[in-house]
Amino acid sequence: MLSTGPSRPGRNGLRMEHPNTLTRDGAVEAPRSYRAADLLDDLIERAGQPPTSLTATFHGSDPVFPATFPMAELGAASIGAAAAQAARLYELRTGVRQTVDVDLDAAAAAMRAWRYIQEVPARPDNGPHPVAFCRTADERWLFLHRMAPHHLDRILTVLGCTDDEAEIARAVASWEGAALEAAIMDAGACAALVRTSEEWAAHPQGRA
Repeated sequence: MLSTGPSRPGRNGLRMEHPNTLTRDGAVEAPRSYRAADLLDDLIERAGQPPTSLTATFHGSDPVFPATFPMAELGAASIGAAAAQAARLYELRTGVRQTVDVDLDAAAAAMRAWRYIQEVPARPDNGPHPVAFCRTADERWLFLHRMAPHHLDRILTVLGCTDDEAEIARAVASWEGAALEAAIMDAGACAALVRTSEEWAAHPQGRA
């Protein structure tokens, strides 16, 4: 279970306000994000299960990161969905009902865990692998996630180059953005084409 205290500065320097909310019967309850609860019910419904937000509580609210979309609430809903289903399985086996609490700050940190967690023992240092945006042949920007070694290896295989910044930039520049994004994703690695709000709204994942 994850919980949070009262209002405090967020990790990005933004102050997160966690106001009290009212239940349906008028009682005051702990801070809760209803957007995350709605997202949770949508995820559960798509899985063919009955709504579960009444047994899940989300503490905090976006923005945690300075982003266009409610990243913390999206992540918290995903974590809450997995936890809620685990609680259902536990209840089926034991008859004991559990509740789920998710802290949005913690959920946001979990989605960027690769920025905060170090391996012990550490891997040999083969040089920096920056989080980089590269220019494509059709003048778009593509984000390459190269922090995980297996992602880096798969990206280099798709690009057909070595782990050299100049070579990577030249290889990316020979591809159209959408085609390279798809090729890297098909290879089991991570990349994302920078899109406008209108382009994202028309994208299948944006419409989902």
